[in-house]
Amino acid sequence: MRTTARATRSARTAGTARSARSARKNTAFAVAVLAALSLSLTACDSGSGDGKASGADQGAAGTGGAGGSSSGEKTATTPGDRGPAPRAAGDGCTLATTKITLEDTSGSAPLVLLKITNNGGTACSLLGAPVVSDPTTGKDLPTAENTRPQSVVRVGPARSAYAAINLAGMDAVKTHRAKTLGITLTAKNGKGTDGPVTVKSPGAAGLLLNADSHVTYWQHTLEDALS
Repeated sequence: MRTTARATRSARTAGTARSARSARKNTAFAVAVLAALSLSLTACDSGSGDGKASGADQGAAGTGGAGGSSSGEKTATTPGDRGPAPRAAGDGCTLATTKITLEDTSGSAPLVLLKITNNGGTACSLLGAPVVSDPTTGKDLPTAENTRPQSVVRVGPARSAYAAINLAGMDAVKTHRAKTLGITLTAKNGKGTDGPVTVKSPGAAGLLLNADSHVTYWQHTLEDALS
């Protein structure tokens, strides 16, 4: 009986030990599984976050790229593509805002002055030389190229500028008289003309002209025109 009881206790003890070991194994396995799942979830979350960040970065890069492209197109645009630069208001003198007259120099040289006065409220520019047409011959007087000023002639409000017309001498040949001349202004930055306007000779006899008569460029002062 005693032997049987001991055997029974030993069997119970061994069973309990096996159960405990089995429980520990199951617990360790469960812990390992949970750890693996945790790592997997962490990795997924991390990958998802990276993906979002990458997408955001790509979106930002795409936006920046578009901005860069737009900026590049503006930089690549040439002045020719944009067309001519706009003129400032009142930049070119016009016949509507000026008065042109012929004035005798009362000198010994066969010259007459072409005077232009700015009647507008802002300064304007005289571009090139006046175009002087002789109605008797139907031709324009040639321009003396050696009289080109170093800078564009600017005429302030109520101020004047001048050009000189060289007349024929009294002993010149093939002369004729012109009591009026047609004057045209170069306007719109040299891309057009304004005129003509008719101006009268300062003397009743008219201006003595021939093939050698010519006109100077517009000059800043009367002295420049006469020199």
